[in-house]
Amino acid sequence: MRNKPGCLWGTSAVVVTLLLVSLVAAAVGLVARHQWRQLAVGVPDVGAWAWLTVSLWRPSDVAAKSAGPAPAPGTDPGWPTNLITVVRLFPEALVRPNRPSGPGNLLLALRSVTLAFCATLLLLASTVARLALQHSGLPNGAVLPWVPLLVLLAAPNLIVDRVLSFRSLDCTSSESVATAYRTLFMLRIAFAMSIALYAFALSFIGPAWIYDPALAVALVRIGTGVAPTRSLLARDQRRLRAKGCDRSLLEALTTRSAGDH
Repeated sequence: MRNKPGCLWGTSAVVVTLLLVSLVAAAVGLVARHQWRQLAVGVPDVGAWAWLTVSLWRPSDVAAKSAGPAPAPGTDPGWPTNLITVVRLFPEALVRPNRPSGPGNLLLALRSVTLAFCATLLLLASTVARLALQHSGLPNGAVLPWVPLLVLLAAPNLIVDRVLSFRSLDCTSSESVATAYRTLFMLRIAFAMSIALYAFALSFIGPAWIYDPALAVALVRIGTGVAPTRSLLARDQRRLRAKGCDRSLLEALTTRSAGDH
């Protein structure tokens, strides 16, 4: 199922499973003691360990797809569900995007980045809540001036799509279209994440609660305007055609030769 040392891989899966069991037992104890705030703080951590545990006991999405017939160009590979897949494909989008290791992996890599960044934002929420719960000095205060300041910092998100949407598009090949989309995706997700990251910084000098609404806005923004879902890919395909480029965006992102030299 995996090209991994069986004993080491199995031992890691058992250890992580035991850690998850201990976390779940602690959560049950918090429920029994009606300590709901402490339970809410630990939910993202339990979710992350559960995702890792399930991922260790099953093959990665890439391995499962490679065991079957090769997908045709232009076929949507779906979303990665395995944390191992997310970790494996993350560098393909950030470090070496022009060398996809298999059909559909460029799109899978961008979707892995989306999931990884969303998980990071959720874990930051747990961190802020834990610090506030332990009376570490995080203040809780009035809405002014922090919310207006956060709105001012996040305002560029409202125009980034229109200003940067395939601004310097090279439609000479599928590879150039894939490269243009990857660049646009990175800008979009950076701007969307900045909403929550600004709030994370402000939570240490302003109200600690400010991170939670900013997180919700950032996740909604990522889900509706950034994540490479089928509907957003179709929207960007229409924008490509409006600029006179008739190449298939999905095919550019899912063909093995996309970006390969």
